[in-house]
Amino acid sequence: MEEAEKHGSVEDDDDGDSKADPPRRRGKKGAGKLWSIKQYPEGSVGAANWDMENLYAARNWKCPCTDRDNCIGIERFPKIDPIYDCRKTFQTTTAQNEGGLRDAMRKELEQHYSKETRSFGRSFVVGSKNDCCAASAALARGLTFNTYSKARADVRLERPWKDGRKVAKERIQTDQTAYIEAWIRDLRDGMEGSKGRERSDTWHTAKMPTKKRWEEYRDSLIRAKLPVIGSQSLFEKIWRKHTEIRQIGAKKHAKCDTCGGFEVELDAIKNKRNDAHAHQIREDVYRRKEIHRREQRGERDYAKSIEFHAARVPEYATALNIDAPTQDQFDIPVQNRVARDVVKSLESQPKWASKITGVMATGVGMLAYITRCGLGSGPNLTCTTLYLTLLVVAHERGLGKRLNVLFDNTCGDNKNNVVIIFIAWLVYTDVFREASFFCMLKGHTFTILDQSFNTMISQLMQECIYTMGTLLRLMFRFLRPYNVVDVRELHCIWDWTAFFDGHYNKLGGFATSQFGSGMHDFYVRKDAAGDVRLWLRQSSQTTTYFPEGPGYNIFKSSPSGSPPLAKAKPDQRWSRASVESTIRAWYRFMVLDTPEELSKVKSEWAAVFNNLPPDGDTAQLPDEKQLQWEELPKMSAAETLETESGGASGYGGDGVTAALENPAVNPVVGEGRTAADVQRELRAHQGFVRTSAQDTHYPAVFQADFLILQRPSCEMELHRVVNRMIIRDKLAPELSFSTTEYVHTPQPGYLGFWGTFSPKLNPGYTEHDPRNGPMHQRHHNIGRDCIKLYSVKHFTDKVEFAGVEAAKTVVRIAAPSLAKLHQLYPNQVPPVPSPLPDSHTGTTSAARGRGRGAGRGRGRQAQYQVAASGQLQADVSGQLTSTAEGSASRDASAIADSDATEQQPQRSQPHRAAAQRKRSRSNRSAGSDSSVEEQSDVVDSSDEDHAHADNNDDDPPAPIPDGFEAVEWFDGMSVGAGQSFMIWTSLSRRAGAKWHQARVVRQLPQGSSTSPFTHDAIFHSERHPRGVSLCISTYRIGCWVLLQPVLVK
Repeated sequence: MEEAEKHGSVEDDDDGDSKADPPRRRGKKGAGKLWSIKQYPEGSVGAANWDMENLYAARNWKCPCTDRDNCIGIERFPKIDPIYDCRKTFQTTTAQNEGGLRDAMRKELEQHYSKETRSFGRSFVVGSKNDCCAASAALARGLTFNTYSKARADVRLERPWKDGRKVAKERIQTDQTAYIEAWIRDLRDGMEGSKGRERSDTWHTAKMPTKKRWEEYRDSLIRAKLPVIGSQSLFEKIWRKHTEIRQIGAKKHAKCDTCGGFEVELDAIKNKRNDAHAHQIREDVYRRKEIHRREQRGERDYAKSIEFHAARVPEYATALNIDAPTQDQFDIPVQNRVARDVVKSLESQPKWASKITGVMATGVGMLAYITRCGLGSGPNLTCTTLYLTLLVVAHERGLGKRLNVLFDNTCGDNKNNVVIIFIAWLVYTDVFREASFFCMLKGHTFTILDQSFNTMISQLMQECIYTMGTLLRLMFRFLRPYNVVDVRELHCIWDWTAFFDGHYNKLGGFATSQFGSGMHDFYVRKDAAGDVRLWLRQSSQTTTYFPEGPGYNIFKSSPSGSPPLAKAKPDQRWSRASVESTIRAWYRFMVLDTPEELSKVKSEWAAVFNNLPPDGDTAQLPDEKQLQWEELPKMSAAETLETESGGASGYGGDGVTAALENPAVNPVVGEGRTAADVQRELRAHQGFVRTSAQDTHYPAVFQADFLILQRPSCEMELHRVVNRMIIRDKLAPELSFSTTEYVHTPQPGYLGFWGTFSPKLNPGYTEHDPRNGPMHQRHHNIGRDCIKLYSVKHFTDKVEFAGVEAAKTVVRIAAPSLAKLHQLYPNQVPPVPSPLPDSHTGTTSAARGRGRGAGRGRGRQAQYQVAASGQLQADVSGQLTSTAEGSASRDASAIADSDATEQQPQRSQPHRAAAQRKRSRSNRSAGSDSSVEEQSDVVDSSDEDHAHADNNDDDPPAPIPDGFEAVEWFDGMSVGAGQSFMIWTSLSRRAGAKWHQARVVRQLPQGSSTSPFTHDAIFHSERHPRGVSLCISTYRIGCWVLLQPVLVK
């Protein structure tokens, strides 16, 4: 019987609430059933059930009786009318009166059932015949076999009737419902919440059919080796009730890029359900989705564990969570925004804008701060609200020994130098023994603060708000369910940027870059010497910190006193006159009951504008509106000595994966580590990876690499990687990055890429409209399938163009890379010419040099070319003969360039200065670190063979500054830290070369093959050190002069 029900072709509602479900084919033809869909060619629902074609099909059916063909056959019923009347009467009258088809048939079956023999008698009535079998009677009444078999089992097994079945079903579904609800809530915890744009608490996820959601639920249980609880219909019913989950459709996008990528991969194989390869891909996606879920849940659990410790042991930890809703939600005056605003002519005019900052203090409650837009935002506002909140916590329950702050990933407001120094300053002044702040994964940062903002904004939209006083009262009322302590308006904020300026060692490299998504967990504490040190890691789940050993020393000196008040924006910056005009125009549209109320509103706004400081000078505010400084309580001497030993500590977490580990190169710049160090380590790492992976199918791709691409329906082009190439994914089979296209200007007389390359201009670029894109042509979502040649060797050159005043820096592809390209694609790329063009042999006038500014790129030419074209041809021939044959994509991988020197770090500007010396002074003398997109002019200029080739020295002599004198320097003489010198170089792209004064920071290790520099030095006009080359070759040609102070007698 169970098998019959499993494979039934025509199904019916179990509870008999409807006539019948539409017939469906299942399983093998006629398997385990007495009749099938063939007996209902017109369907089994509604009037189609007693259609003539169905009646004729029933009369031609063979019943299970052995002594006759059919109890309702044509020989017994020559006319069809009796069967028609029987079926229509049962379907329209009897079934409805007896509680449904199933129970109505059960009543008839019970009258003909013998419990002794457990069989049904052949005494059923159809028309004038009273000797029909049970099966024939059921078919004559228009039942599907599934409904008939269930009614028959109800009689034999004495099952409950419809009401009893409904109660039992609800009891079973209650347990199933609870389990499905728990799964949906767990899924919802990992979704991104709103920031105040919706009118109720909502969560967002990518749009997916409900059936697909059921499959995801079912597969999760199967993978966990658990029974599948519930049915698809029950799951879909429960899922539809969760209206707070908003599924983002095609016009929007998922907040988390990783989650959106998973959906793209699944959509690509949705029509290949029986494909073994598609099944393998689907399982891999599910595996990675589960890993990503554990990652973001691990981050959330880490944040919850901090909150739990702070709530349970307040004397140990103080936990804060800070966030801000969308700013334009709080512009006033405003009408009830649920309906259409009645003053459309004023909606586009500037209003009084405010910024809300909420801080949730564990064990105390929520504090909301509101500031006018004229005060600005950024780290000053963040640190001010944190300090004010700590004062409240100290008064209410006392401060713990450790501070933990939860931020979102906004660098402008939260993850920046000033906020890091502020957290460290709290430890430096013994307010806390240790402190940390933490940022959750992008796209998964929804917290209780976001939920409170949702509730508040949705209720504010139903109110008319004409004054700041009204806004403050309503905010407090609507935030009361979230345990709000106070809603406070700030008329000024402290200038923490100025307070800390000059007292700390600058930090950098912790934001999103080619090294990954940046650092997310920051930890500070004092060491045994009393220095506050910083450790960082990419995630709370990361197993190591940067740096290893002692952390970065934060403070150079001690900030004293209290921070000054920050100046507000001048009146013109926030359009004060326009805002006042808008508010005056609003008076006639304000819905107020009495003239006295309108007069009160006018008086309140008049007081607001009269109390504004002139041109943003907050020091002229009345005393009652200025922030009054109050010291935070300090720890006792005994408490400060309870410092833990070893490295940085924190709350532990599980679920660490490679995506959460620190990058291979430490990108953080701080005391004792310069940007030059980062570039040296990056260059060494790139060289090692290229060498190790040169025989793999997937060569390494790094940020700033030059690549030969062939996009669909395009010719081969030179591109440069400029964005979305994270160092962790350098060897990944699937890549997606952005590039800048370079346009080729052919060299007359030579076929192929022997000309010059320049970034292709974006025709729609507008300087003041970023919506039209950047200045140069970008291409996004580039993958390995487009790459024809990896890590293209290149050098730069100076070329004069007609109509252009100055020579232009261009890029040329080096001959070895062009030879490799021809070897891979001989039908598309012409062979290497013999002899080589002068531009690639170093014999052009530009390469030899024509005074200052000529000969740029000579160092790169020296690496990749030789003066004699025959020798280069021989080298190229040797490379070609040693290259293995294979497919085009495989060959591109097999002979991808693996030189560590083919992608030098960014040293463009100081190199430019060295290039503006004569060709004899083309050694690189100084270096700077810039963004990846500025690396298009990266070159080397270290050709010592021509150090004395030009004696026409028309450069000005070094201007010795006051208080110094020049001293002779000889080879082997030590140049240590603190030594001053003058150097001929350029410190920016647009500035020409000139003499600069600098001071040595440290001497670099000698014998390093990855660095052309000998020292790190700080120039007088800059704050960060650069790499410089203070060696005998550059000294002899007059590139630098050693200085010593003049002794005053």
